Amino acid sequence: MVEIEEHGSKEKVNVGKTSTSRPIFSIFSQADAIDYCLMALGCAGAIADGVQMPMIFFFCTMFFNDIGSNTTYRSLTINSINRTLSLFFYTAAASLGTSFLEAYCWTRTAERQGSRMRVRYLGSLLRQEVAYFDLKGPSTSEIVNSVSSDSLAIQDVLSEKVPNFLMSCSHFVAGYIVAFILDWRLALVSFPMAALLFIPGIIYGRVLLGFARKTLMEYNKANEIAEQAVFAIRTVYAFTAEQRTLAAYSSALKERSVTGSARD
Repeated sequence: MVEIEEHGSKEKVNVGKTSTSRPIFSIFSQADAIDYCLMALGCAGAIADGVQMPMIFFFCTMFFNDIGSNTTYRSLTINSINRTLSLFFYTAAASLGTSFLEAYCWTRTAERQGSRMRVRYLGSLLRQEVAYFDLKGPSTSEIVNSVSSDSLAIQDVLSEKVPNFLMSCSHFVAGYIVAFILDWRLALVSFPMAALLFIPGIIYGRVLLGFARKTLMEYNKANEIAEQAVFAIRTVYAFTAEQRTLAAYSSALKERSVTGSARD
């Protein structure tokens, strides 16, 4: 067990072992007031970014309807074109601002929280007694792998996955709102088919999760082989086991490459 300080309180977690599941919002546990402000601005930018494409479709529909209903009045058609171009220009300008706000805020808060997470995790490990590492603690490879890969994975979730999820949700909701405004009968007929989109997504997510866990296990094997070879380099050299160690390390990496190829 490792005690990790989190906002003045201590929490015991298992390192290198399967821990109990925690809520999804626990990835924001290292956020402070500035991070919450950045995430709020990033959420607003992501939601606005997802709404823009349905709005463009709505403006195009209005433009085509105006052209179809005013074929004999040239002035009305020109006014409709000018109005639609103005709406496109304002939408593009808003898209520039919201996209920058989304990317900057989420990337910045991900870097801040990831850095804070690595520092606190490593500090918690260094505060443990020596007997912890000799008896039941994780190996050096597991510590290095956890500090680097786990924090980078959470940082990737905060900087990319969360804003993409918010943008996709807003795009989905705004698209159906526009569809119901334009033709509610057709939108009502197609609405049940949207549920079929969630089934492949759930299956795909579970498959990727299994590949990620298997990849992490293969990396741990390779790290342990390299760690043992470096710590016992004199023994390896005395028994001329360089080639065997290299073959074992290459075999572990080969299994990782097979797993990565299957995932891709």
